Amino acid sequence: MKPLLVFVSAVALLLPNAQLAADKTDLDGYWWEKFDASLKLGWVSGYAKAMDLAATIQVSTCASNMPLYAKEVPNTDPKVILQKCASATRNLITTA
Repeated sequence: MKPLLVFVSAVALLLPNAQLAADKTDLDGYWWEKFDASLKLGWVSGYAKAMDLAATIQVSTCASNMPLYAKEVPNTDPKVILQKCASATRNLITTA
């Protein structure tokens, strides 16, 4: 009796999920054509703002760690250290 109860419970839990899985949208580029111009503009604007925020966080993190980097390479211009730090962080973000 117990295996039958487990089977019925599993079927009862999986049936509603099967209907939800059927509504999955393929994100293959055609979905973008369905959007109007204002939604596309909002999407791109949000992406640009997010990337700007990420760059700001990246530079501020590198700037806050500047004393540590300056100890490692004491005879280097701080601007060069900051540029190298930001570049290295950007490469880590884009490859992750």
